[in-house]
Amino acid sequence: MIVGDFNFCNITWYDVDGFDATARCADLPEKELKFVETPRENFFLQHAIEATRQRGSDTPHTLDLILTTDNCLSEIEYLSPLGMSDHTALKFDYKFNVEKFKTDDKFQLDKGCYVQLIDYLGINWDEMLESPNKTLDENWEDFKSILLKGMNMFIPKCKQSPIILKKNFHPFNKEL
Repeated sequence: MIVGDFNFCNITWYDVDGFDATARCADLPEKELKFVETPRENFFLQHAIEATRQRGSDTPHTLDLILTTDNCLSEIEYLSPLGMSDHTALKFDYKFNVEKFKTDDKFQLDKGCYVQLIDYLGINWDEMLESPNKTLDENWEDFKSILLKGMNMFIPKCKQSPIILKKNFHPFNKEL
């Protein structure tokens, strides 16, 4: 989710089937046209469709945007500005699913016994890897197995906290 005041007053946002906002792009300056293209290319939805800034008799504009990668917002409330601001305060619920990924214990690389590891890995690699009956993938698996066995023997591990990731995240294009 990306939320903020983008200050692109020439973009007219409008609701599409009550789902997400898209933009009218006719006669937009190049910078604003590029801004509109970036969320579209990265599958972001724009949810704010009402004017979020108005000062005096100026034309109201939707400058404050809510961009998400999925339709995970409940109804958006457009509230009175806070303090001396001329921007509408936006209130909404953001609902998403998270998954916990169990992580393996982490190697403590700064505490390894590398002299012993080097001795353990001091085998005749040429002889082991030059077998004409093995594929490249089989050689890789043999090498990896020996290396990991040595690491497990000579490098201690510590517990690592589980990683929590939001599903279906698409990074925002940084070419603006």
